[in-house]
Amino acid sequence: MRLPPFIKILRPLNGLIASLTVWISYFIAGGEFNQLSGIIAAIAGFLFNGFANSVNDIIDIEIDRINRPDRPLSSGKMSRKSAIIESGILGLSALVLSASLGVKTSVIGLIAIVCMVTYNIKLKNIPLLGNIMVSFTAALAFLYGGAAYGELSPVWLPAVFAFLLHLGREIIKDIEDIKGDSAMGAKTLPIVLGIGLSRKLTAMVLAVFIVVTLLPIILQHYGIGYSILIFLIDIVLFVIIWGLLRVREINAAMISQTLKALMPLGIAAVYLGVIGL
Repeated sequence: MRLPPFIKILRPLNGLIASLTVWISYFIAGGEFNQLSGIIAAIAGFLFNGFANSVNDIIDIEIDRINRPDRPLSSGKMSRKSAIIESGILGLSALVLSASLGVKTSVIGLIAIVCMVTYNIKLKNIPLLGNIMVSFTAALAFLYGGAAYGELSPVWLPAVFAFLLHLGREIIKDIEDIKGDSAMGAKTLPIVLGIGLSRKLTAMVLAVFIVVTLLPIILQHYGIGYSILIFLIDIVLFVIIWGLLRVREINAAMISQTLKALMPLGIAAVYLGVIGL
């Protein structure tokens, strides 16, 4: 099924993951399924993600003509002006919803907007720093969900999980996009340090993620449900790490999609751990 350009530019699947992240974080913090503030926070999470993706496409339109020629702007199916208007509506709507939830969500939402814009305008071509900024912004989704309920302490650990997993994926995406980035003179990590070192750095980040995910089990902080799902996730990550260090040619696109697929499982694992299953 082909999505209309104004929907496709949002990258709805990514938006749903962001929305689910915020919603589950709300429950992790102590909220209930039927509370309106949790639903509003989840909607805001989708809008923030859509804002980030549309701004990214606006800034990256020339690079995307090489790396992502099927995207709405790079394919010519959507005008730059329309994308700018849409991104403005998305960002403003997300901030309005954040304000309706309280001061904490307003502050975190504003920080997220600033991070998204700063990354696309200033940090995108700074090796590793840009990757860190994107990963930090992704981790804010957990803090946002907790803030919507009014309790941040239970969501710090999953926020760290999100930061590490996103950081690994961001470096892999740079490896995947090296052809277009090189053509446009970008200075991403694989271009500056080489694919080999970038692969090793990704493996190290994912290894740290595995170690961190084991801490709640060792400390008996989460229940068996968390342990089972995390065990499955860590096995997949171990295979990816092995491939990054041992396989001559890697399929960066497949690794990126695999890491994305693991994100909802990680969220589910934390939720099961918190509710004691």
